[in-house]
Amino acid sequence: MNIARYILVLCIIGCMVTSAAAQKNAKKASAEETDKIFTKVEIDGGTNIQEWTNYMKKSTVLPESLRKTIPAGTYKVQISFIIDVHGKLSEIKADNDPGHGLAERALSIFKDYKGLWQPANQCGRSVKSYKKMPVIFVVPAE
Repeated sequence: MNIARYILVLCIIGCMVTSAAAQKNAKKASAEETDKIFTKVEIDGGTNIQEWTNYMKKSTVLPESLRKTIPAGTYKVQISFIIDVHGKLSEIKADNDPGHGLAERALSIFKDYKGLWQPANQCGRSVKSYKKMPVIFVVPAE
């Protein structure tokens, strides 16, 4: 009888060790997937298009004092950023700088936006995603 109990106890301990190792591996894989940033997703992350468009129309109008110092033309600043699984923006940066302080102004437009961002979706779950968006400033000829 003692041998049977001994074998049973060993089997239970073996199952517990195997289960604990499996849980540890699952947590590690889950953490790695959480840190993964997707460039191609099933449903792209973003925000309310109408709200964003209205915000951009207001935000890209330059003050008169600044328009006088910048030559007439269209200036495009490409902004890249990450939308995390909670819809928060991070790693916001300007990929180019046309000068006249427009890259800094474009960055502040993204940082100051109060609307909600939706995370991207991959296989039915929210994921971090990489996104690029242009900010276009138009300085009319006077």
